[in-house]
Amino acid sequence: MHQIQKVKKKKMKKEEDEKEEEEEEEEEEEEEEEEEEEEGEEEGGGEEEEEGEEEEEGGEGGEEEEEAAAATAC
Repeated sequence: MHQIQKVKKKKMKKEEDEKEEEEEEEEEEEEEEEEEEEEGEEEGGGEEEEEGEEEEEGGEGGEEEEEAAAATAC
């Protein structure tokens, strides 16, 4: 009987550890996503990228703007 209880405790402990690890990973991923969003906002966001893509289709003017946007991002 005592061995069965030990095994059950080990299983429960292992499950709890796995849950905690998953939660920590999710929190880290959320933090990384938030940091990426904040960095994007500081650089002017995705608006510049979208404009550059649209203008790129129009010809060389899009490339020049894209280079300028890349220069300002650095």
